[in-house]
Amino acid sequence: MEPEELWAVLSDELRTEIDALLARNHFVRAIQVLRVKSGRTPVVDINEGKGLVGYRTGVLHECDLLEPPPESTVDGMLAELTERGLTPVAVEITWDGDSRGWQAELDVVVAHPHHHLVALGRFVPHLSRTQPVRDEAMWKGQELADRLGVPFHFPLPDAPDIDQPHWWEA
Repeated sequence: MEPEELWAVLSDELRTEIDALLARNHFVRAIQVLRVKSGRTPVVDINEGKGLVGYRTGVLHECDLLEPPPESTVDGMLAELTERGLTPVAVEITWDGDSRGWQAELDVVVAHPHHHLVALGRFVPHLSRTQPVRDEAMWKGQELADRLGVPFHFPLPDAPDIDQPHWWEA
């Protein structure tokens, strides 16, 4: 069933509950509520739930009804690194996307035991943002790298793509 069709057969009460969860960025919880409370047999599967969440998130985004994501600050990211005992060897920005558009994720590269990314901030398109996600992520990523004394890597700032070379591959 297409997301629009599934949405149309849900009760007003359930639609209100799902939209309230999505507005607060509780995507997994919204799918869980849909599966438990829809009354459909067979139960709404995960892929249908993801489709509905993507559809409704897009609608809510267009109406500016999504809460802005919490701001990621450089000081906050530095504090998280200290709290988690992480020693980064680089700062990297990767792209991801959903129904709201391309998102920039600010990660640190950790070399224990192999190179891997640890996410510190996600910059999601939102109507209340004062600058594009790319610009905010680049500025904060470069500042974080400078303060840590490590390289900054953002290979595709002007061409969002989930397949990009990582710092340790460049």
